[in-house]
Amino acid sequence: LVLWAACGVTPGEVAAELMHREGTSGLDEKRNRKK
Repeated sequence: LVLWAACGVTPGEVAAELMHREGTSGLDEKRNRKK
């Protein structure tokens, strides 16, 4: 939480990102990253 606050990230933003990623495998996520 301290790091999030230092970076200006809210818990809601983290929760939204986790919900967005739910059901996605790590390999698929890595494959879809911008290069």
